[in-house]
Parts: sequence; structure tokens; C-alpha cells
Amino acid sequence: MRIISRQLTALSAIAAGIVALASTAHAQNAPYQYPVGSANSCGAQGTTATQLGGYSSTIPYQGQGTFQTISNSEDDSQPASTTMMAVAFEGTGQDPELGEVTWRLVPSTTVLSTITANQVSSPLPATGRLSFYAEVRVSSQPEAIYRSENPVVMVNRNITEWPHRRARYNQESTVILRNINNPAQVMMAPAMTAVVTASAQ
Repeated sequence: MRIISRQLTALSAIAAGIVALASTAHAQNAPYQYPVGSANSCGAQGTTATQLGGYSSTIPYQGQGTFQTISNSEDDSQPASTTMMAVAFEGTGQDPELGEVTWRLVPSTTVLSTITANQVSSPLPATGRLSFYAEVRVSSQPEAIYRSENPVVMVNRNITEWPHRRARYNQESTVILRNINNPAQVMMAPAMTAVVTASAQ
């Protein structure tokens, strides 16, 4: 789950940090519009609350992710927006009971990430929403592969600069992960945070 946060996120959302790239001017929405198909990288660090069986812990993590721009808004009468898809993310954390916790992105075209202006009149402030599915493994259970049944959604509702240098995202709702090799085993991630830093590629 901590792994998930990093993805966040990204990893969570992880959206603000992900889109921090060389900008492409496009209408008056240019502040966070990048060429369709461009890859935007980000780093993330934070904590993820994890529950597995009767054990609960908050695990610090660090990770790296890549999001690809899918589309940019074309209608200046609507709030500026950019839509992205998570295409890669991997992170690690350490826990005294679970051991090394590693997570990676499960690519999916069914869940997208966005950054959208909070009002039509200005591209900032904006709301970043990073969404993705995650897979988590723990070294104490080498045969277990936990995959999220619902997407990880990380949100920042007050992005005031773009590209942002650092932005904190918080998990919107509890994520449920099930062991695909033993469906009776469930991991819960009730809360996670991600401080996202972006870099242009």
C-alpha cells in the first residue's frame, strides 16, 4: 500500500508532478498543456497506511513514475485541462514486520489522471488527480501478489504553480488489494500521502 502511495500517487498522484515537462503553448491553457503522447516523469515520497491481516503500519516510501499526455482541452469556454495515463511507476518501502514492500503500476486504459483549472477564467489554481491501479509485494510473503481492486486516486485541489516543484497529494479513498494467488488474503490501504516532484524529460 505504501507502494501504492508512491505511485502515487502519484502515487500518487501523484497529476501535478507528472505533467511537469517542457510546455507546449496551446491557446490560453498553455500553463499545463504538453504535446499529446509526451512522457512526463515524476518522483514521489510519502507514507502509506497499510493493514494486512491483524497487522497495521504506516510505511514510508520513495518511487518514480511516468505519465503520458492523452489529450488537452480545446474549448476556452471551459476550464483548462489535461488528461494523462500512468504508464510506469515503481517504488519501495521498509517495514519491521512486512520487510521490503515494493509496488509497481498495473497499466490500464480504464483509469486516467487529470489536472483541471478550478475556474474558467484562469488556469490556476487547479486540481490535480492522479489515478492508477497498483500491484504490491512484501518480502515476508514471497508468493503473494496483491493487486488493487479499485484505483488509487491521489488528489491536490490547490495547485498554484505549473510545473510545480513540490506538491502534496492525499489519497481520496481506501484502496483494497487482493492476493491473486490466495484471494482470501486482503490488504487495505486506508490512507496515503505523496509529495510529488516533477522533472522534464
